[in-house]
Amino acid sequence: MGVVKRQSFKAAVVNYAGTLLGIITLFFLFPRILTQEQFGVTRLLVAMMAVLMQFPLLAMPNTIIKFYPDVSKKREDEGALLSFANFSVACGLVFFCFLFFIFKTQVLHYFRQESNLFFAPYYVLVLPLVVFSALYANFEAFCMTRLRISVPTFIKELFVRLLTIVVIALYYFEWVSFDTFMLLFVSVYGIALIALIIYTAALKYPFHWNLSLIKHPIFPSIKPYMFYVYISAISIMIIAGMDQILLGSMVGLKLLGTYALGFFMATMIQIPFRSIVQITYPIFSEAWQQNDIERIKKVNKDSALNILFIGSLLFVLLWANINNIIQLLPEEYHENLALIVLWIGLGKLFDMSTGLNEQIILTSPYYRITVILVLVQAIATILLNYFLIAVYGVIGAAIATCLTLFFYNLSKSLFLWFQFRLQPYSWNGLIVFLIAAATLVINYFIPSIGTWLVDGIIRTVIVSILFLAPVLYFHLSPDVNDFLKKVLIRFR
Repeated sequence: MGVVKRQSFKAAVVNYAGTLLGIITLFFLFPRILTQEQFGVTRLLVAMMAVLMQFPLLAMPNTIIKFYPDVSKKREDEGALLSFANFSVACGLVFFCFLFFIFKTQVLHYFRQESNLFFAPYYVLVLPLVVFSALYANFEAFCMTRLRISVPTFIKELFVRLLTIVVIALYYFEWVSFDTFMLLFVSVYGIALIALIIYTAALKYPFHWNLSLIKHPIFPSIKPYMFYVYISAISIMIIAGMDQILLGSMVGLKLLGTYALGFFMATMIQIPFRSIVQITYPIFSEAWQQNDIERIKKVNKDSALNILFIGSLLFVLLWANINNIIQLLPEEYHENLALIVLWIGLGKLFDMSTGLNEQIILTSPYYRITVILVLVQAIATILLNYFLIAVYGVIGAAIATCLTLFFYNLSKSLFLWFQFRLQPYSWNGLIVFLIAAATLVINYFIPSIGTWLVDGIIRTVIVSILFLAPVLYFHLSPDVNDFLKKVLIRFR
């Protein structure tokens, strides 16, 4: 766990700094500088990028991580795997570009007329976004195999947002038009890709074409893995991004901006989760190769408790201050925002509570089961969003996201339990849940105190004490207690 703690801590620090910049960008800059339609179209582009990038990727990042332990002993075998991945992604991108323009009319047809008129001129920008993000994911997978995630995380979470702030500032001071702003907004992701390539070169990435992998004894195992994980990856991104795409097409770009703000706020509680996922993925892959089930159990249970503790604390702080946070936004974004945060936040918290189930399954010999699970969930995501958005509008998308996260993670957890008797829960985790619930009940009875800033500071202090005191006193999370002791020693 030493490497996991060290690298995940660094990545978490970068993620939180990136989140701070994201708050500045999404809360203070975009809603005030851009119109609701302009803000909505930027969110739609990012959502489409997240979903569509999986098609040309051909499951290569997962393949690199899964099979890297098998080829890492020989430099030529390592180069063969990475070259095959680059060649596959290149072919996938060429084919995707062809389909992208062939189906342009059909894609735009699904958007409401007012959304279509605003989004159509920027549809072509989805293509470079997909190219940049797909290549970034491919090179990032190499960094993960070396257990070096802090720099890629810095580039993705901090560097991209810093450049985005520069771009939005150019538009604010009217030095560029909105069309130029959109071009620069997309170019930021291209600059991030170049920065990552430079870093991978420093890690001695083998930049050469070598397709000898097809003759390697391991290749017959790679082909079925690619197929199953490819279907899974596409389905997972549909689950993650279809809500915003359907909202943009069915309700309009104005409400998409409000939903994106709520989604971002709720997703903040998952930052520690994302950091630990990045570093534990290759560890699970190596443990499965050695058939070390006990190591998998330990890493999963230890990580899950820490994730649940931090996630619960962040959710409690977020919901306790939701009214104060909303006051920071222009009035046109206030309606329904609290309910969006609540529904999505509950879904994200349950996702975190189930531990690293997806990473365990995808790196296991039973990775094929994920195809069935995610295909069912992808179909459910589309249907739930379509019908709930039609009935409840933007709130319907939030409810659909919560239900999807609940049933998807429940199905994975049940599989791991019945197959391996693996589960992340402990009595300490249940107590953390109860403390979080009790803290929110007490917060409900705390009256508003002065301005939103004064109320936010006092409420945050009170809620933090109510949550942290029993957790620390009863030593519910040993890692958290050890961390705080080290902090206190340094400040003495």
